[in-house]
Amino acid sequence: MSDTVLELQDVEVSIKDRVIVSSVSFDLYASEFVYLIGSSGAGKSSLLKMLFGLIPLSRGTAVVSGYNIGSLTPQTMHHYRRKVGMIFQDFRLFKDWTVYDNLDFVLKATDWTDASQREEKIVSSLDKIGLLDLAQESVYTMSGGEQQKLAIIRALLNEPKILLADEPTGNLDPESAEQIINLLHEVSTETETAILLTTHHHYLVDQFPGRTLECKNKTVVEVD
Repeated sequence: MSDTVLELQDVEVSIKDRVIVSSVSFDLYASEFVYLIGSSGAGKSSLLKMLFGLIPLSRGTAVVSGYNIGSLTPQTMHHYRRKVGMIFQDFRLFKDWTVYDNLDFVLKATDWTDASQREEKIVSSLDKIGLLDLAQESVYTMSGGEQQKLAIIRALLNEPKILLADEPTGNLDPESAEQIINLLHEVSTETETAILLTTHHHYLVDQFPGRTLECKNKTVVEVD
């Protein structure tokens, strides 16, 4: 089996003493594409936010790319997030900024000090997904599908070991949703990045098959 990039053992996530998920145990491997399905409120997003360090780990062991999430400090979190990319449901882009500046901001924040190296990385990344012509456009002028592609590229700038995608197709039309899932499948195939993607669009799981986990009854189970 490929290198393990995520190991969860008896994990529990709680918010204000309310258990969201518990007894969660599964592994993810390099280049693996995994769906996390489940009804609204089942705990999918909370689990991803815990993995990104936005919600505390209540119990159990969670190791991502060699980092024990339960032991992260503000200092180590900075380095940890270079190994983990996250795509949020609401994109979290700076809408009044240009496409270029949104990406440049991330690189500056993760210690890319050489402006020419940042430019080279941004140009190649945008060219790869067909957005180079929009580099100097403000984000608010872009379509929802284009903004989602930008959010994906932003999350991949530092070539993370794992990409957490929280409902990346939730606000898109079916055609744009299919383009996004296809793009993410290409990422997992062409790189060593593992992808854990939450979705409630089951037709996408059928159309683009992958290993599937399900959040239900406050835990996570493998779907045959």
